[in-house]
Amino acid sequence: MTGVKSRLALSFLVIGCALLGVSVAIHDTFADQTVISRNASNADYLRGVKNLTAATPTSVVAIPISAGSLVGGKIEYTVTAGDATERQARKGTANFAVVNVGGTETCAMYGIDGSFTVNPTELLDGSSAGAISSSTLTYTWSVVTTGTNICVLTLTAASGLTETFLRINYKVETYPLAPVVAQ
Repeated sequence: MTGVKSRLALSFLVIGCALLGVSVAIHDTFADQTVISRNASNADYLRGVKNLTAATPTSVVAIPISAGSLVGGKIEYTVTAGDATERQARKGTANFAVVNVGGTETCAMYGIDGSFTVNPTELLDGSSAGAISSSTLTYTWSVVTTGTNICVLTLTAASGLTETFLRINYKVETYPLAPVVAQ
């Protein structure tokens, strides 16, 4: 009966927030998922959770971009890893910009460390030392433009642990508003 009451209360919370124009995101942090939210200022953003494969480039989000268009934005995220006893977390932000001139995409990601280094690592995204109980957690962002009219933000992460989980929780905002697709 408790589960029924919890789901009913949760339903009322979601309906109440929708009526007030307040964003609400409910998610299971242990599964891939995506939530598209609209906050009180009507700014759209994409939120999601993506499981990563250690030391393997993993597509996180794609930004479709038609010829003659441009968009910039930021991705805020927490990369986490853990094993049976240890946990690791780094919270960072990276900026991106995408243009499409004559059907050719140009896409770049930059850290926020002041040097605006292309394809930022964990040392360039404001995460500092992170919260690492043991070993190391490293990652590097990159972009892929091999599709037509699309830029894919890709993350390669590795933990020094024999991880039982490695994932990214993220939120993407674009300026001007533009579609973002979870991968």
